[in-house]
Amino acid sequence: NKYVKYWKKMSKYIFLLKESVISLKTVKNFLVVRTLKVMASSICSVIDKFNVDDVMGCVNGDDTILIIFSNNEESEYALNKLENIINT
Repeated sequence: NKYVKYWKKMSKYIFLLKESVISLKTVKNFLVVRTLKVMASSICSVIDKFNVDDVMGCVNGDDTILIIFSNNEESEYALNKLENIINT
């Protein structure tokens, strides 16, 4: 079943988020994601898989990701969605 495969894949992504993200914080229309060392690139890819609306760009270093949104409300919305994923 294609839905079972989809959810198995998504559960792996969610596990990676839960284990690797240290903190999330918005600053205006930016979302800053702190991760474990060398995990930012992987987490950035995972976030891309979620197809978050209004993402204008995403830049990552070794342990930090900067996600740029079109407005402040969208960055707050994404923060809440990611926090819900990580904390459930």
